[in-house]
Order: sequence, then structure tokens, then C-alpha cells
Amino acid sequence: MNNFALKSTNLSKDFWKKKSLFSKKELFSAVKDLNLEISPGEAVAFLGPNGAGKSTTIKLLCGILKPTTGSSWLAGHPSGTFEANKRLGLVFGTRSNLWMYLTVKQSLEMIGATYFLSKKEALMRIHALAELFEIERFLDSPPNTLSLGERMRCEIVASLIHRPSILLADEPTIGLDIVGKTRFRNLLKQWQEEEKATLLLTSHDISDVEALCQRAILINKGKICYDGPLNGLKGSLSSTRNLKLTLSQPTANGIELANGIEMIDDNHLTKKFQIDIKKISITSAIDRFISAYKDNILDISVEEISLESIITQWYTREGT
Repeated sequence: MNNFALKSTNLSKDFWKKKSLFSKKELFSAVKDLNLEISPGEAVAFLGPNGAGKSTTIKLLCGILKPTTGSSWLAGHPSGTFEANKRLGLVFGTRSNLWMYLTVKQSLEMIGATYFLSKKEALMRIHALAELFEIERFLDSPPNTLSLGERMRCEIVASLIHRPSILLADEPTIGLDIVGKTRFRNLLKQWQEEEKATLLLTSHDISDVEALCQRAILINKGKICYDGPLNGLKGSLSSTRNLKLTLSQPTANGIELANGIEMIDDNHLTKKFQIDIKKISITSAIDRFISAYKDNILDISVEEISLESIITQWYTREGT
């Protein structure tokens, strides 16, 4: 177990639940025989639709829930033990680690004391993290006086005071605007690389995943349905491109779809196609469009298939 930052073996969690008010309770498996191995220093996205078992798995790894069967370890220590918790940092986009009516610095000092840091150690750590995450000017303010983006940077500092080797980040950018998200991701990535820590990220924002992680684990119906490189999710779609054609006026003219070109949307002035570049080159496809629509073309744009679309297809294929 010491070779892994996170590890689970045949991890399962069952709940009794009712389908309706008058029905009998039935046993429901939220997580089924989950086997997970994450090496130190990895940045891994843990993804799944609502009800897939993602949150239950996180709670099992943290020791908040006890498994029905199986075991899990953090840095070689059983989940939920003091030794495991010392190595674990948690940040939740919907839950605060800070006391709202104390200053940020007072909260951070109390968190440091909780993990038995000396006053000197805590202050040194607060200073270093405050500089890294650019929260020095917020230290003397209560969290409830800060914007969401400012508070989330303070939250991440609160989760890192005790120098954890593993960070579980659950929807850390939820509610942030695009500028706040980008800044938060950059700072989190910088911290992870500098301290060589392990990051397990859960997020519905695919931009978070693409910015922070190299590996993805997809869970559905309590079981892992994909575990591998982020790029590997694309599978057969790796050669697919989306092409969008914008016209200046509606036209009855169409295009003879060659092998490798598929129309996916036709909205008068906007036409969208999927191109398989293994069957036809982008240049050849564009030449066909120019020949068909001539001077009526305002714009042509080509994009790769989005990771969000690919993940949606995985879930659909798995019967979500």
C-alpha cells in the first residue's frame, strides 16, 4: 500500500432505501467492488453523473463512511485513521472549512492547532500559502466579507495548512466566474507541482478536468467504466472533428456528403458537420463546402470533439 497515495480493494457500500413511501426497503449498492490505485503526485479526475457513486466513494476514502465490504488506504494508512487524516486535505465548493465570523488568519491558526502544528510552524505555513494563493490582503477579514472567488482561495489554503500529501477537491470552482476559475486552476496546479502532491478532483466542469488532470476515472452505477489517460477517453472519436459553416443567407443548395462527412445540424444559416479525418482530410472537406456554397459562406470553423461530449457518450453507452 505504501507505493500508492490512494488505494482501494473490493470497496463496496450498500444502503437500505425505499422506492416509495409504502414500499419495503430494498438493498441498494452505491459502490460495488471498487478497485482503485493512484500513485503519489498524480492528478486524477474522478468523474460520474449524479447518482453514479462518486460522492459515496469519496466519503469512503475519507473515512466518513464505513464500507460494507472491502478496504481503502491513504498513503499506506487505513482510511479514517488519524495517520491517514494527517495526510489528507479536503476542499469542497459547497462547504466551508473556515469560521465565518473569525478572520481568515484566526481560522487558519485554529486549523493548524487542530493538526498539532506549533504556533511558529502554523504562521510560517500560512505566510507561504497566503503568498502562493495571493490572499495576504484577506487574512484580517472574515470570510463572509469576501467574494466567492476570494473565499475559495482561502478555503484551499485552509485545506493545505498541515501540508497534506493528498488533496481531494470536490467541485472547487463551483459558482466562480470564468476569470476566477482560471486563476484558481492555475494556482492549484502550481501548488500541486511544487509540493508534488496527489490531487483527486471531482467536477462537472470539464474545463477544470482538462486544466488540472492527466488521468480520468469514470464511475457509473457504482463501478469504474473507464480508467486511463484523459486523451484515451476519446477512443474512436480521436479522429473526429466538428466543422461549423455559417452562411450569409439561406440557400436550397446542399452538399453531396462524401465518405467521412456527416451532417449533424442544419439550421438555415448554420450547418454543422462531423468529419472523420481518417477518411477525408479537413482541406478536402472545406474545398467541397466552398464549391457547394461559393460566395454565400461567412465563416468556417473546425474544432475537436469536446471532452464533455465524449464523456456524455460514455455515460449514454453505459445506460445512464
